[in-house]
Amino acid sequence: MSKPLIDVPKEELQQVRMDMFRKVQREKKIKKRIVSVTFIAILCVSLILSIRVSPTIASQVAKIPGFQAIVSAIAIDKGIKDIVDHDYYEEINVTQSKNGLSLTLQGAIADNSGIVLFYDADASFDISALTLEKVQLFQGDDEIECGCTLTKNESNQTYISSSVEYNFLEPIVYTSKDFKAFFHFNDEQKGNIDITLPFSLKKDIAKEKTFTANRTIDIDGQKFTITQIRRSPLKVALDIEVAKDNAMQILALDDVAIITESGERRDSMINGNSIGGNIRDGKFTLYLQSNISMIQRH
Repeated sequence: MSKPLIDVPKEELQQVRMDMFRKVQREKKIKKRIVSVTFIAILCVSLILSIRVSPTIASQVAKIPGFQAIVSAIAIDKGIKDIVDHDYYEEINVTQSKNGLSLTLQGAIADNSGIVLFYDADASFDISALTLEKVQLFQGDDEIECGCTLTKNESNQTYISSSVEYNFLEPIVYTSKDFKAFFHFNDEQKGNIDITLPFSLKKDIAKEKTFTANRTIDIDGQKFTITQIRRSPLKVALDIEVAKDNAMQILALDDVAIITESGERRDSMINGNSIGGNIRDGKFTLYLQSNISMIQRH
């Protein structure tokens, strides 16, 4: 006796098949995305490690649009991870053009001791002879007095990715977060090219952290005391007092570094002034590279 046939609606069976098909497709896409993201992550880590140990690889990667500033930061400074972790970098992305030169202010890092501006310059002409003579910084309508350090990475003939570092002579009060940066370029063929980039800082300004040290160092009978350590996104500052009864006068501290609890070394500033105040007066400040500074470049 034959078994009775089971009546299964074709429409429902087809729907089940389609549901299973879609499920498998979704799983494949998810796996593909995971593999792609994993590959990209591995590639980025490999690039970072290669950049740190190989100047040749770094120079090649720097030729990729958008990678030049990152390469410089990774190769020279140890602080890129902390900048990302603490969200100190603020994206601005403001562009102005003049006489065939397009200037983009990509972003900034700001604290009470200074501001670093990251910019790209792209041109329709050969800019190998283009020089950035100065950059004036205004807060509102008032120009800020500061020491300005210009850096320029290796570039091709039509593209530059670089930064401008401002070290304020006095700690700035952010009564206004509206700024203007006046870039003054000069080109052998086109002459002077002046471009103004207005920008506003939206993020809260990171406050300086102060740690009491009071550690006295004795070198051949000459003593000085590190009274406190001040840390901000752009600098680590050691406030130092020299013992009044020293038989000799300390004239300079040429090579100073500290080792953090995590074993990382902090050296004197590469660019800009590493000493604040007059060392002959017996009280001065020594500035070191910050753990979260990405501004030091060749």
